[in-house]
Amino acid sequence: MEKRQEMQHSIETLRKQKMEQRQEMQLSIETLRKQKMEQRQEMQLSIETLRKQEMEQRQEMQLSIEALRKQIINIFTTTTTKEVEVPVVVSAPAPEPEPTRVGLEEPVFAVNLEPIQELSEEEKVSSSASEPEQSLSVTVNALKRKPSTKKEKRRKLERAASKRLEDLGVKPVCSHY
Repeated sequence: MEKRQEMQHSIETLRKQKMEQRQEMQLSIETLRKQKMEQRQEMQLSIETLRKQEMEQRQEMQLSIEALRKQIINIFTTTTTKEVEVPVVVSAPAPEPEPTRVGLEEPVFAVNLEPIQELSEEEKVSSSASEPEQSLSVTVNALKRKPSTKKEKRRKLERAASKRLEDLGVKPVCSHY
């Protein structure tokens, strides 16, 4: 009987040991589960934090892009200098002496001069009023005879006008020559 008791005792001891092992295993499993849950929560928190940071960065970028767009729009809509079209009355400048050409053609502005005669006061008044008309008719006749001088005159007039405007402080918008 003693053997039997010993056997029972040993069986009992084995059962206790097994139970203890099971409990330890369950405790370790539960501890592992808790650790795993904590890790998951930490990962979720870190993911949420990263998402928030990413969203903040996107918002900052969008705000900076919007600010840059507004600056660009302001730059292009507001001008520091105003371009104003100013009507300019250009009077024909005194004809510049042109170099004489040697050839068979008559110079464009060749005018036959008459001998100088003394005029009375009435003639002086009437002749001073007709002088611009005479010089104009001479220029028109010369332009009719030689059309290429028309282009030359136009270029000279444009240059003279642009020089006068530049002297007055008006900058040319575009030049044609």
